[in-house]
Amino acid sequence: VLTKDLTVPRTAFMIKGDGITLDLGGHTVTYGTEIGVDRCSGVFLRPAGGEGDFKGVPPDGFGGAGNFTLRNGRLVQGAQPLATKLTMQNGRLLTAEGPAPGRSCFAVYVRGCKGLEITGVTTEVNSRDTDNLYLRECSNVRVHGNHCLSTVREITDRHWPGTGVITVDGVAGPVDIHHNVVDGGGQWGIRVSSSTGHTGHLVEVHHNVVRPRSYTTNGYAIGAHAPNMR
Repeated sequence: VLTKDLTVPRTAFMIKGDGITLDLGGHTVTYGTEIGVDRCSGVFLRPAGGEGDFKGVPPDGFGGAGNFTLRNGRLVQGAQPLATKLTMQNGRLLTAEGPAPGRSCFAVYVRGCKGLEITGVTTEVNSRDTDNLYLRECSNVRVHGNHCLSTVREITDRHWPGTGVITVDGVAGPVDIHHNVVDGGGQWGIRVSSSTGHTGHLVEVHHNVVRPRSYTTNGYAIGAHAPNMR
């Protein structure tokens, strides 16, 4: 249980090991305060591999876990700068002038976790290509009772990967997303997609309040891209 507020320049918590509960104790964790560092996270969980792609996470922060619970507190991204000028074409960023922000600095990044619950957590993000919750190749997922606020306005490519507030990519098992509040977001509100070979799993998205604020074409409150989804 966290006992005080924390402020860290890059990634705050790196989860390795099964059966961990991270209770934020009602406190605020401000992460990614260093300007221009890509892929920082408030909470990071990922198996080994791809370490070189995550500038904001040290190599020993990889390892993976199962049956992880995150609850009860706030994860806030440190303020990152906006470009002074953007040149876009067909939804893709060609050039950006001004200070470079930290990109893809998800408040929660979880990959390959079997058994995941996120509840009672407020997340706030602001920089280019950043999601509040990014969950990939996970199963037995419950996301409920959270408040996600996004002031993201810059998107490198609306086609891929785009950006969402709650993103569940490559569904690998049952997912239940309910009773969350989503405010803002650069493109999608809640986006769910299924990878090849994982099309038989039921995804439920229900009783959420989604108030999107898209800054690009093809922005929707809910993106349903998984078979057997309701």
